[in-house]
Amino acid sequence: MLQLSIVDAIAVWPLIGEIDAFRAKGILNTTPGKCISRNVSHLFIDLSGVTLLDTMVAHQIYQLIKRTRSQ
Repeated sequence: MLQLSIVDAIAVWPLIGEIDAFRAKGILNTTPGKCISRNVSHLFIDLSGVTLLDTMVAHQIYQLIKRTRSQ
């Protein structure tokens, strides 16, 4: 997971390329734990480099947002 720290507890994560259901599931499963281990309280996900994002993947990103807000 490439993550660029801006300041303490704030990071940007640029996603690049196609995000299929398999990649989205990996993102959903690993991101919350990595944010906790790196003390990231605010994560900005940059989707400007994503070339393909279907509705199922968009839903999984929404689930990621919900999951990380609750932690």
